[in-house]
Amino acid sequence: MLFRSANIKGKVKTLAMVKNVVNVKNCTNFGCMAIDGKKAWGLKTASGNEYSVVHYCSDVNDKVSLRYTTPKGLLGHGNCMTCSNSNLLFGVSNGLNGENYIVRVPRGFKGDWDRKVIFKSEKKIPALAFYSNYHYLIRVGDSPENQRARFGIGVLEGQNTANPTVKYDSSNEFYINTKWTYKHVQDIHYEPSKGLLFQTMNDSTLTISKIAVYDLNGSYTTYNGKKMFSPKDMITFDMHNTHTKYEVESLGLDEDGYIVMACNIHLKTESNETDAFQRVTNVKY
Repeated sequence: MLFRSANIKGKVKTLAMVKNVVNVKNCTNFGCMAIDGKKAWGLKTASGNEYSVVHYCSDVNDKVSLRYTTPKGLLGHGNCMTCSNSNLLFGVSNGLNGENYIVRVPRGFKGDWDRKVIFKSEKKIPALAFYSNYHYLIRVGDSPENQRARFGIGVLEGQNTANPTVKYDSSNEFYINTKWTYKHVQDIHYEPSKGLLFQTMNDSTLTISKIAVYDLNGSYTTYNGKKMFSPKDMITFDMHNTHTKYEVESLGLDEDGYIVMACNIHLKTESNETDAFQRVTNVKY
């Protein structure tokens, strides 16, 4: 039975496995994902950020159907990505030359990635989500400020030209209150039709994860003269009894409104990690 509550104990079902690719750059960290209907993309990155491998599922309920390696260092640690129209966008912190930027490529693209940088930032880009037509939510900076995380909107200009660029609009910045969450906040998903922002986070042991859900059309307070939203729902995944690692890094909503997550998974009964897409089965949006 589906339910809605301020505090929810999440139940999960494993979908497509996102295995380490033997002899391909040692990309073991399942850092981010994007989903559109049943189609899903996941990014696994080497611990030293040298390489990343994109894993594509034509049906996230089944298995990975395509993998391809990205250029050395281009996608940094692989912290965030999103679908936008017919493209994939990757938010990059400490990428090539230590720079922070957004890369935009057509879905399935495996060509000249270096010509696809559309935005550069002095600050890190740890979270990115599609907001509306050619508009993106971008979390500003690496960590929350006094238990508050700040977001702004990037607007893509010249999208049909050879050199599209994203302009950051600071006038629309807002905050989410992370007082009740863990300090280690990660990637986000925004659902435009519902005005809901989903923020993933993990505790210091990496065996307990949470998803905080914010209603950007709902009530708010103010901080530094900007809107600040508090969570309407908090979904918790406490795996410390059964896992040595359970880290929800990224997420999206499937076509039925269920949350699908990118999870780094290491069961106590297994010698190796069993990273996978997982679906939250007992709540939907």
